[in-house]
Amino acid sequence: MTVELERKFYKWYKRINISCDEQQTTNRWEGIQNAIDLFESSINISELLKIYYRLSFDVSIKDQFVECFATEDKSFDETNEEEMVILAGGVLAQLLGQENNIFVAYSLLILDTYYEAPLKELSDMASSLISDMSKEIKKSEESSLDTIKKIDLKEVEEIISETSDLTEEGVDKLVTIIKSMNENMNILVQVLENENRKYQEDTGILSWIVGEWSDILEMPLMEVKKVNGAFVIGAELSDLVKLYPGPYAAKAFIKRMLDKCIDDVPEITLTEFIDRQDEKIRSFMVKKYGKGCDNRLLPIISAIKASLSVDEAKLWTPVYKKAWKINPDEIRFDLLTWSELMYRECMISTC
Repeated sequence: MTVELERKFYKWYKRINISCDEQQTTNRWEGIQNAIDLFESSINISELLKIYYRLSFDVSIKDQFVECFATEDKSFDETNEEEMVILAGGVLAQLLGQENNIFVAYSLLILDTYYEAPLKELSDMASSLISDMSKEIKKSEESSLDTIKKIDLKEVEEIISETSDLTEEGVDKLVTIIKSMNENMNILVQVLENENRKYQEDTGILSWIVGEWSDILEMPLMEVKKVNGAFVIGAELSDLVKLYPGPYAAKAFIKRMLDKCIDDVPEITLTEFIDRQDEKIRSFMVKKYGKGCDNRLLPIISAIKASLSVDEAKLWTPVYKKAWKINPDEIRFDLLTWSELMYRECMISTC
């Protein structure tokens, strides 16, 4: 995978510097490896995403990022914004294979909706990661069971029954067998824990769909306007997820519940989507899912929070537009898209 990523990066880098020599690209790749440890936390990853999407970022994080490359090349030009974007994309590609890969992948999918993706291949990698991991949850349990080591109980009986005084060879064999049994037990416990979480997730989602009820709005969906249902349905599904990155059919589940609501509208702007929600529900959403919206890139939840800081509709939009470089009066999607975006933001709001 590393070799494949390295080749991808060289292709990306040559888009902005077609005359670069092998040493320069090697230095940049080494700089990316240096930067990986810097972006272990979700807060720092968010700052890297800001560099990638050309948003306002923490200067101290940028300085540390630049140092990763200046260490390899003293002539590194940090004022070349186009190069900084490609380098940030290279680090994000590497992070898709690290511990915070779900956070990185969902963040890319969310932000690509509002901003032009600098590297389409990176967006495709994020989408494939979420899809593949969702489909692999069951297979991973089966593959874990395949790693269980076979224990020959007859051999254990022979070692113990041969003599009351175990030979050194017999002791070594028993130790090896006990270690294998312990490893097998750990595998089984992990599989059972994952299976239990998957069972709870499946049961919870099934009950939620069959019930056709909104826990947040505290009413049946058949009495809920679709614009209000879209605001909470994605969040409610995220609450039911026990195994990340969530169910493969998440969008289908959201659509099924949204279709139970009434008074459809074809498309709606972000401003309208926020301002048509009851203040009590907006406050609830920020309280439950918005704790990290100042440090994470969560455009909708941040818009909800901004709307609570003013007394009238639309008054929050100028400040929001300046901070996010998103015009909430112009960004427009259908309600299924808004609900799916809410689901993704709620999924990573506490990662």
